[in-house]
Amino acid sequence: EWYFFTPRDRKYKHGKRPNRAAGDGYWKATGADKPVRKANGAKVGYKKALVFYRGKPPRGIKTNWIMHEYRVEEHPAPRPRVDNGADDMRVRSTT
Repeated sequence: EWYFFTPRDRKYKHGKRPNRAAGDGYWKATGADKPVRKANGAKVGYKKALVFYRGKPPRGIKTNWIMHEYRVEEHPAPRPRVDNGADDMRVRSTT
């Protein structure tokens, strides 16, 4: 088994569709995303099976090469902290 970590390339600059072109062919997703869970059941990501096709879509020739793509669960961005100036306050005692 081999493992590779790569940034996810997009087919179109502002689109969501991944670019799966590779060498003289392309990787095609098969089936639905399957959740990947921690031992406590919390979802941490997804797994997707991909099959390699030689040639250009949609006339590529299916090969026996299979790859499993794993991706991390996308968490919403943390809520911005409201700055009420509390960090700028100082308490000083004078006698």
